[in-house]
Amino acid sequence: MVLFEIVDAFASDQLREQADSSNITPLAAAKAKAFLRLLPLESPLPSVAPADEGGVVFVWDHLPEPLLVLVEPRYMHFVVGAATDRAQYYDDVPFDGTFLPSDLLKALPRS
Repeated sequence: MVLFEIVDAFASDQLREQADSSNITPLAAAKAKAFLRLLPLESPLPSVAPADEGGVVFVWDHLPEPLLVLVEPRYMHFVVGAATDRAQYYDDVPFDGTFLPSDLLKALPRS
């Protein structure tokens, strides 16, 4: 999957030269790939970017209720309705890479 390769590139030195690119930690990269594996098959792929503190950000911004997910080594944070006045924030959700929280599954777009 192309997104796995992108996550791996963020975790390596390949992108260190780019001024706006932060490297992600190896554990965050592993959790980000676990997150991608857990996405429903009918879910469109998100945009992906490195986060400032070593995590990975996934965004579905083409939705009526944009969805933002930050995956870190031990936790995930997500916002349903990101950048809207209806935003719902879920912080410090434990994430071991084996399942997605039900509130996140409900918010994920389906094709």
